[in-house]
Amino acid sequence: LDPAGRAYQLTTPADLPLGVDADTRYTEHTHVLPPSARLVLFTDGLTDGERAVHPCTDAFLELLTQHVDDEPQALADALVARPTSAPPLADDAALLVVELLPLDGRDPGRSASRSFPSTPAATPTARRFLLDVLDAWRVDDLKDVAALAVSELVTNAVLHTAGEVRLNLRWFGKDQLWVGVTDESDRMPAVHQAADDDISGRGLAIVDQVAAAWGVDYHPAGGKTVWLTLRQDLAEAASRPTRSGPS
Repeated sequence: LDPAGRAYQLTTPADLPLGVDADTRYTEHTHVLPPSARLVLFTDGLTDGERAVHPCTDAFLELLTQHVDDEPQALADALVARPTSAPPLADDAALLVVELLPLDGRDPGRSASRSFPSTPAATPTARRFLLDVLDAWRVDDLKDVAALAVSELVTNAVLHTAGEVRLNLRWFGKDQLWVGVTDESDRMPAVHQAADDDISGRGLAIVDQVAAAWGVDYHPAGGKTVWLTLRQDLAEAASRPTRSGPS
């Protein structure tokens, strides 16, 4: 339910329900929502059939728009209300209403962050999160080089540190993307000159090649953030292979 009072369903490719197949691999998807939007999560017992709280989804969405100015608790109460004479529900009905609030005065539409456990799965999950966010921001020209940089930074954090890894993204208007990967280690990252037949050790060399600038910020309470900036006018040149430096 957006701040303008429009109610719509988020569209995401559906995977199998949990527990159907132990070998199923699930793909995460990220939706970027505007500040002050409300997210309404519910089970199909609320909208599925004559013995549901609402017989159809369209009626449910219409009721949402009628309560656009309600606080989350009042909105939830309105959505689950039903006559005492109504027949018993055919299925469990559960509802959660979440309101998104701006943080620290920043525009949440142009900053995003996500934490990951320090496991090998963090790298592809972080890359998928990055691409979904850039799609929402319509930052197409930097997607390839940003995915490469994030893969290297998150992989380095997973391999060389312990604890949680956090990916932070900020889009500065016209053409600049800031990417930061925070971990709990004070260990200084170093750029290595890998040999041609080495299978690792090129992470920061790649970052150094593709980034407009990069560095390390240490935090007083411990840990650090390895950050970089990417610019659209440099993305095409940085993504081309070269024989004059690390690749």
